[in-house]
Amino acid sequence: ETVLSDALIKTYVTIDELDQAKRMADSVRKTNFGTLLNHRYDTELTVLAEVAGTLCKIRVDFYSHVGCMVDLKSTGKSCKRSVFTGEFAKLKYDLQAGLYTAVAERAGLNPDVFAFVPVMKSAPNLAAFHTVEELDMLKDYACETVRDFAACRDLNEWPGYPGQTTSIYLPAWRRNEIENKISGDNENE
Repeated sequence: ETVLSDALIKTYVTIDELDQAKRMADSVRKTNFGTLLNHRYDTELTVLAEVAGTLCKIRVDFYSHVGCMVDLKSTGKSCKRSVFTGEFAKLKYDLQAGLYTAVAERAGLNPDVFAFVPVMKSAPNLAAFHTVEELDMLKDYACETVRDFAACRDLNEWPGYPGQTTSIYLPAWRRNEIENKISGDNENE
């Protein structure tokens, strides 16, 4: 009798998920991203380089040798510029664009353009091609952020973590819940 391990019979991607991925990929190819496929390119490119005295590692989704770096983003929201700009700032994709560009340049690549391609997870799986402006400023910002990280690492002092022991107290609403539970349990005994 043959026994199959659970790993061999597990479904990793359902047919519906595969269909969704295919629709998303088709939608991405219909943006300006599709024209980049006509040139030499690399996907899932790992790049290492020193930035501000610290070795940094990035993983580029797509790099076209015509000088365009692309990061794909699946989103539950709209891929319209007005909506994606909010996500861009909120999730600090600006820092990502600056860091990726700085690392790529220091590694000898020539990324003249950095673009995000958000694609909607839900039908109709629309996609858009958004180039990032002000890359020089974002590279400077990324370098400053790396310097801040290096200083924290070197001093082993991290913002948000107190250096000494501190006491915490229950919020009043939680203390009231506990007190009511205790007094209620005592009445039932």
